[in-house]
Amino acid sequence: MVDPIITTTTSLAGVHSASLPFPHTHLILVHSPTLISLRTLVDALSAAFPQLSFLPTSTQNDSQLASLQKHKETALWRRTFLSSLTFALPVFFIGMMHMYLPRWLMGWTGWKFITGIYLGDLTCLALTIPVQLWLARRFYVSAYKSLKHKSATM
Repeated sequence: MVDPIITTTTSLAGVHSASLPFPHTHLILVHSPTLISLRTLVDALSAAFPQLSFLPTSTQNDSQLASLQKHKETALWRRTFLSSLTFALPVFFIGMMHMYLPRWLMGWTGWKFITGIYLGDLTCLALTIPVQLWLARRFYVSAYKSLKHKSATM
């Protein structure tokens, strides 16, 4: 896997040298920004190797690098939002709209599982657990770090 990455990278116009030292986690390259921009370079590598993730780092203050990192973070937040929306819409309809929708469509939400617990409630619980454990993990980690460092945040 190392040789195709090096070959593809060095074949791009404006890339002077490329190396991928062990443990193969960081690609080190020297390029001419006037011939190939950082965004073009990352897009070309992402297109050639979609299974890998490329997040550039630099030793100099680079506004293009900051823009690219913001773009990656925006894409991550968008993906998280859309994933949570796929769970939230069914929870909304099951929890809030079941009384306004026809009985033939939402009648199953009123089936008693145990006294006081209905099938609609259990379905809502099953749909909210992945959101709390998987998608909100980033918030919980941040809150833990804030408590650990004794710094108050929102």
